[in-house]
Amino acid sequence: MIGTGYHGTLTSNVESILRSGLRPRGRRKSHDAYLGIPSNPEFVYLASSPVLAADHITRISERLYGGAPVTILSIDATGLNNRLVYPDEDWLSDEWNSDLRFWPHKEQLAFMRLHQAEWEESLSNICSIAYRGVVKPHLINANPIPLIQYISDEKRRMWQERVLKSRAMQKTQAA
Repeated sequence: MIGTGYHGTLTSNVESILRSGLRPRGRRKSHDAYLGIPSNPEFVYLASSPVLAADHITRISERLYGGAPVTILSIDATGLNNRLVYPDEDWLSDEWNSDLRFWPHKEQLAFMRLHQAEWEESLSNICSIAYRGVVKPHLINANPIPLIQYISDEKRRMWQERVLKSRAMQKTQAA
């Protein structure tokens, strides 16, 4: 397991998260469809880098919340239940050349279960994992890192290239 995981959120959510834990989105709308595959409603996503978590939440804040303040939470990932750790489905989709975004929810979950043991590859390739459950409050650092603008131009460029590549693959597969 990774030692520390990072999760970006709007600063307005921090108090609730510290009280109740970091919860999967459930029925709430996915905000990260720009990556290719909307987040799975049963998972919380953790990055191995605060820069990656910051980039992701900054994009969401800019696109949907008028640039609202964001915070990066650090998670003691050694306390997570290993049986609930999965590879990020964006990595699975790329690795297995499968367009999971068009699959029914049950089929996506079955595919993720089938490849669950590959979470370390997901972590090393795209620096992200999916956790199927609630990250308990005691695993979340009570002193989150507030960010105004944390992303370097180089990281932003790399992320944009990844998004453009994903969109190009989607267009190719749709044709």
